[in-house]
Amino acid sequence: RCHLEPEGVRVSSNSCDPAGAARQQSQSAGTPKAKGSAAAGAKGQTLVEQTEPEVKRRRQNNRRDLDSVVDRYIQEQFAGWSIVATDVKLVEGLTLRQRIRRGKEEALGTKARLGANYWKELRQTYALDDSIVRKLAVANPDDKVSPALISALGSANATNTNQRNKAPLFQHLATATECTQKESVGLLRSILEVKPTAVGSSCPLIVAVLKLICRLNLDKKHPSE
Repeated sequence: RCHLEPEGVRVSSNSCDPAGAARQQSQSAGTPKAKGSAAAGAKGQTLVEQTEPEVKRRRQNNRRDLDSVVDRYIQEQFAGWSIVATDVKLVEGLTLRQRIRRGKEEALGTKARLGANYWKELRQTYALDDSIVRKLAVANPDDKVSPALISALGSANATNTNQRNKAPLFQHLATATECTQKESVGLLRSILEVKPTAVGSSCPLIVAVLKLICRLNLDKKHPSE
């Protein structure tokens, strides 16, 4: 202990004890370090939690951007082509849309350009020798067409766009108990003539017709179609 302790001044016992002072200094220094490590750990965890959703969002945005690019290519390079040529016909297991997407992905990786020869080759590869739509012919013109279907089609294709209503057509497709060959040809033509640019808005109708075909086994009743 200190021999002198001036009046009004309190001297810690450690001030005269070097070993005690060293222990106190070590403890004091250790506490902030632990807090700093914990804070850094928490900060790192927060950054990871924030980064994972951000990576997913970037990937989704990249996919959407690539889809938009492919849509633009089809509009520019294959204007007037039907959905049969762009999204139905398969060459080596790929549709035209899938082939363009793959080509664009490869081009992005090598910084190459999809030039005129590339598009010329795709046109030669995916062009339809004879339109599938023209091959769809009514076998018996005297086949009856359901009045309900005629009415539903009229409502869906009304001249006045404000009066168009597809609900009756969807209702008929979901509940019809039969579909003649003549009706099948008409429905198939309607979905096969859809242009690629209108696939998005026409998709529900396409799906409804395909469900009708499956539900009534039309592929077996009218195999040539």
